Amino acid sequence: MAQATRTLVGLDIGTTKISCIIADQNAAGELRVVGVGNAPSEGLRRGVVVDLEKTVASIMPRIRARTVGAEAFMEPPFR
Repeated sequence: MAQATRTLVGLDIGTTKISCIIADQNAAGELRVVGVGNAPSEGLRRGVVVDLEKTVASIMPRIRARTVGAEAFMEPPFR
């Protein structure tokens, strides 16, 4: 029987960059990092969203790229 795992995502959205980390947590609570990445952010100025469409457009490809690399499927947290 396969162990149950849970996928956890950390997303840091900053004025200059977006950082993402994805980890799997097994039944024993141990974490295994399966994806990390940084990319430039857009649509923010001094920590405030000034263009929502640009901000979302700069976040979603990063999440998709990391989840594909992690071989996981994740729904965006804001849906």
